[in-house]
Amino acid sequence: MYKENKLNYILLLIVIYLFVFEFALQILNPIFGYWDELYAALFFPLWLMKSRIIFKKNSYDSKLFLFLCLYILIGLLSNWICKYQKTVPILLDIFLNCKFFLGIYTTVFLFEDLDINLFKRKIKYHVKLIVSVLTVLVLINYLVKIFPYDDIRYGIPSQQLFYGHPTGLASVSFFLLLLIILLYENTNSDKFYILLCLLLLVSTLRIKAIVTSIVFIYFFWIIVIKKRKLNIGEIILLIIPLSIISWQQIYGYFLSDDSLNTARGALLNRAFVIAKDHFPLGTGFGTYASAPSGSYYSPVYYLYNLNNIWGLGVENPMFVSDSFWPMILGQTGWLGLLVYLNILFILFKKIINKMKYNSNLKMVCLGVMIYLLISSMGESAFVNPLSLPLAVILGLSFNEVDQRNIEGYDEVYAS
Repeated sequence: MYKENKLNYILLLIVIYLFVFEFALQILNPIFGYWDELYAALFFPLWLMKSRIIFKKNSYDSKLFLFLCLYILIGLLSNWICKYQKTVPILLDIFLNCKFFLGIYTTVFLFEDLDINLFKRKIKYHVKLIVSVLTVLVLINYLVKIFPYDDIRYGIPSQQLFYGHPTGLASVSFFLLLLIILLYENTNSDKFYILLCLLLLVSTLRIKAIVTSIVFIYFFWIIVIKKRKLNIGEIILLIIPLSIISWQQIYGYFLSDDSLNTARGALLNRAFVIAKDHFPLGTGFGTYASAPSGSYYSPVYYLYNLNNIWGLGVENPMFVSDSFWPMILGQTGWLGLLVYLNILFILFKKIINKMKYNSNLKMVCLGVMIYLLISSMGESAFVNPLSLPLAVILGLSFNEVDQRNIEGYDEVYAS
């Protein structure tokens, strides 16, 4: 049993290092850029290899995959009706829409036999080592410009290190933060490294990262430190300052007079028009605001005059997939949007029910949802390669709570 656990421990370390340094490894060999897709695709052979059935009747897992299949069906039906795209971009887009959820269950299958408590301090040592290295690199980069800056904000360089964009550093920092809390032992060292992760997150100077940090600290104080539930008044109290902090960027992206001439603003605006014109199913997978819709340039962009907007044109579609909810609404219409929201609601209910007796695990899983929902306001969120490490966090948390027998698997799902 120990040998099996040790092999799983080594495998988990490999997975962690690959997700943290995927962007750097791509520089050495572009094949590493497909690591997140490979990890999600492992779901299928692992599912077939398992002798037991994880998706029990009336469980949150089975409901989640049922609605995910319904979501895919809606998009495919629209593809069949509209015929805007060919087979390859449709299939690629379906996989991208599913890979976050596949990644959760790849993790569940891979590490279902791992007793993470046996190797808690060893895993935490590696996580803290990575955080220390990234922190030192950021500090050096402030003094001597080794890695490029994305831009200067508030008179301070926005850090990105070797991740190609500040969002990459922000996502990895948050992944490491959640790993520390998953392994949290309430030591001064743990608290210090949580602080370092938050400072790394804020060093990107992205409004989404700053807002995420504030929300996370607020939730962490109430759920982990105070060990009590949030009430409506506390949530409203949090929303007010966050709205003030975020308002300028939200206004610039979506509400200003010039927003219709920017990629994000135009994609959101046309998504509503598309949802109306193609009610209730949208234009189908691979047709709008997704990576395949740019790689296999969708005729929908010509139909709605988006091809003339910088970053959305056929020769330079770099911002085509720089949003999330416009993709859901445009490609699958109002019906698909409702189904997708229900998928997230099922996942949220599973988190709340399974983690109700463990504040650390609840904070970890809510942290994943907080980060992705905030980032979905201005990036591809759940279909982004950066979402896969967070899927790993959810999978490890689900396994951990099952192993601790905090609440019986069947009892939770029967409720």
